Amino acid sequence: MINSILIQIASYRDPELIHTVKNLVSTAKNPQNLRICIAWQHDELENIDEIKSIPNLEILDVPYKETKGVGWARNLLQKQYKNEKYILQLDSHHRFVKDWDEKCITMIQDLQAKGSKKPILTTYLPNYDELSRDSDQNYPTKMIYAGFHSLGFLQFGYSQIGNHKQLARPIRSRFFSGHFVFTVGDWDKEVLYDVEWWDIFSEEINMAVRCFTHGYDLFFPHQLIAYHCYSRLGRWIHLYDAKDAKERQEKDALKLRQLLNMDNESLNIDFGIYGIGSERSLIDYEKYAGINFKNRDAEKHTRYHNEPLNFYQ
Repeated sequence: MINSILIQIASYRDPELIHTVKNLVSTAKNPQNLRICIAWQHDELENIDEIKSIPNLEILDVPYKETKGVGWARNLLQKQYKNEKYILQLDSHHRFVKDWDEKCITMIQDLQAKGSKKPILTTYLPNYDELSRDSDQNYPTKMIYAGFHSLGFLQFGYSQIGNHKQLARPIRSRFFSGHFVFTVGDWDKEVLYDVEWWDIFSEEINMAVRCFTHGYDLFFPHQLIAYHCYSRLGRWIHLYDAKDAKERQEKDALKLRQLLNMDNESLNIDFGIYGIGSERSLIDYEKYAGINFKNRDAEKHTRYHNEPLNFYQ
C-alpha cells in the first residue's frame, strides 16, 4: 500500500496558514502522497488563493461565525478520511524539517515492528517565532505535566528530550497534543473528536485518555519533526470571539470531570462514541500516566521539576 497521508489542518483566522501549507509541501520527501484537508474558519478579509492550486488540497469553507469549536472542526476533518494509510493532525501555524513525512513513517513502522499495533506520535513541538519564523529550539521535545487547572483539566508544558541523540526510537508519552498527531489512518474512524467539545484546553487530556483506552500507544518523537508557533500576537483564536467563552469552557470541564470520574456526583452523561474505549480502562490510564484524577494529583516522577519548562499558555 502506498504511504498516503491525510493532513488535517484546523485553521481559525490564522495568517500563518499559507506559510504552513507551503512549508509542509516543500519539505516533504514525497509530496505526491499528501492529501491536505483544511477546515478554513475565516473572516471576510482572508484570502488563501495562493495555495488553492496545490495538488490534492481540499478546503472546507467555514465562515468563522459559523464554527462550533475545536471538537467540531477536528471531527469535520476526520470525516474526510478516505482510507489513507496515515494521518497527520495539525493546527495552522507550523514549519517542518526536511523529509518530515519519511521520518514519521519510519518511526511508526519501527514501533509497529517492536509490537505496538497502533502507535501515535504526539508532542508539544518546539516553538518558532511568528515574525522571523526562526527557532532556537532545534531539538525534539516532550510534554510535561504542569498541574491541574481549577476546572479540573490538566495543564502541560514542554521540555527538550535530553538524551535524544542516543535514542533509537520514540519514547513513551503519557499525554496528547492537539497540534501534532501522526498515526495510522484507522484513528480517524476509532477515536472521533466530540463534535460538542468547544474548549481547546480540556481537549488534550480528553483525547489522551480516549486514545489510550482505545488501544493506542502514545509516543514522543525522538527526532525533530516540526515547529509550532505558540505566540498569538498576529493571529486570533475562537476564545477571543465567543462572548460566552467562560460558560462554554465550564461546560466542557464539567463533561471532562464526568468522563474521568473526578466528581463524586454522577450526572449520568451518555458519552456514546465519545467515551472511554474498551481495550483499556480509565484506571489503566491512571496507572500508566501516574495520574489520580479524583485527587487531582500526579506522581512526582511525572513532574520533571529539575528540567526547564516552556509553558503553553
